[in-house]
Amino acid sequence: MKVLIVEDDKDLSKVIEQTLLASDEACEIATAYEGNDGYAKAMNYDYDVIILDLMLPGMSGETILHSLRKSKATPVIVLTAIDEEREKVKLLNDGADDYLTKPFSREELITRINAVLRRYNKSFTTLGYKFGGLEVDYTNKSVSYNGELLPIAGKKYEIFEMLVRNEGSIVTKTQIFNRVWGFYSDTILSVIEVHISYLRRELRKIGMDKYLSTITNAGYIWKGGSTMGDRTE
Repeated sequence: MKVLIVEDDKDLSKVIEQTLLASDEACEIATAYEGNDGYAKAMNYDYDVIILDLMLPGMSGETILHSLRKSKATPVIVLTAIDEEREKVKLLNDGADDYLTKPFSREELITRINAVLRRYNKSFTTLGYKFGGLEVDYTNKSVSYNGELLPIAGKKYEIFEMLVRNEGSIVTKTQIFNRVWGFYSDTILSVIEVHISYLRRELRKIGMDKYLSTITNAGYIWKGGSTMGDRTE
């Protein structure tokens, strides 16, 4: 599970981080203490859920939410100090999946996260992806079909995991490049096409290449119809 915490209160951010790790020690957590950094991470990387404070230095949480919703459907739980129904309704209409009013308990935080993830057919203990005989094991970084390992590893695996984690949503070349190679890599963007071609070839062997589509001038999308969240520790 990958979580982004955008909260300028470093003490509260640490408490949230510790709470998440106590629930899932394998949870991968990124933090941002101001709005611009939070927005950059939210846009350039893919998370299972974003915990977003509204009152931030730099770009506000509300602006981040508005901008994020123009291109990404990442689940967002907003942190707010305003306990008014009108404000909460506005947040939900603006694209928040849920909200937490400060102060909140650790138990409420985990409950809200799990509730949001269930709507996306995910789980806080999700360890992989299954569709038909295809299985992507996030823990062992492997792909198999009907129990047989497929030769999808390294950066090809990372790209494929990124696509299935964002099932039904377009993943741009820039998002893939920044996530798999990093901002400062000297590698050219076209290398992604080579890896996608390889993935298609392997998927074609098991009759699943039709679920990986190229969206012209946009990126790639995986449309499988998974049973994500059915694997737990």
